[in-house]
Amino acid sequence: MDSRVPLNEHAAMPWHAHQLLGDFTVEDVWRFPVVLSPEHDLAVFRGQMMAGMTAMSRFHPAQLLLSLRLAIGRVLGWDRVGRGQGRRVRDRYTALDDRSGGIPAASGIGFTEVYDLDDEYLSEIENRTVHAALHLGRVPTGPATFAVHLAVYVRPKGRFGRLYMGFIRPFRRWIVYPAILRAAARRWAAYRAGESD
Repeated sequence: MDSRVPLNEHAAMPWHAHQLLGDFTVEDVWRFPVVLSPEHDLAVFRGQMMAGMTAMSRFHPAQLLLSLRLAIGRVLGWDRVGRGQGRRVRDRYTALDDRSGGIPAASGIGFTEVYDLDDEYLSEIENRTVHAALHLGRVPTGPATFAVHLAVYVRPKGRFGRLYMGFIRPFRRWIVYPAILRAAARRWAAYRAGESD
């Protein structure tokens, strides 16, 4: 089954991200193969998703690709971002919503949380090749069921950034995203089984 979600379906949802990421391009939207109940907010799912990714073997192709990318980035200095190089999405959100509080610390692999709501989560990463954002949305699919969508927004930096994003696209679409979806689905199934014990 194809887990890709049409971009117009994502655009039709009332996400806060639309307001904040008008100068970014939606690269991909994926649907996790899970079903959430009303008592499961997005934070519950995200915790299981992160645990599933952490449990992935370091020899998994997706983890090997990530390790290779980080090693190359260290050598070539791709992941150093100077002050004032870009305007963080978190700053945009803070300007729009004064309930957003202080700037959180980076979490995950260089990603910094922008906001964490019951039905929507956004984080961002910026380096010398791209400014990108990862969006999770809890989407109603029935009277008491929800799906979770993963959207990736990008704003490449210059010609090299565009070439880089084009080069890694097949690896992301055929290896990385499917691995994340499968790892999250396995972990979610185990979590739900534990709930029913």
